[in-house]
Amino acid sequence: MGTFNVGSDTEKSKMRLAIIVLLIRKVIIRLITIYQAIKYFFIHAVGRLDEAEKALTPPEERRKIYWEARITLLIYILHCRLLHLYPQYIASYVRRFASF
Repeated sequence: MGTFNVGSDTEKSKMRLAIIVLLIRKVIIRLITIYQAIKYFFIHAVGRLDEAEKALTPPEERRKIYWEARITLLIYILHCRLLHLYPQYIASYVRRFASF
């Protein structure tokens, strides 16, 4: 018989590293996406569009875009405020959205 080396499976450690790298990558991509979305919501909420958006959006639809951005920002701000007032719900959010 040989010696059993317990707890040092190199394949598992490589898999864990790959999973951690993928997790970090997904988190970074999501943070960048959230930042860009909020940035555009603020730009639209103050009544501005990019040149490409102006070219693609008819003038009669622009007002609708501005109001949708304002309402979305209001909902987002209220949501953040409620989470600040009731921190016990943060744990439930983390558990729900932590599974990628």
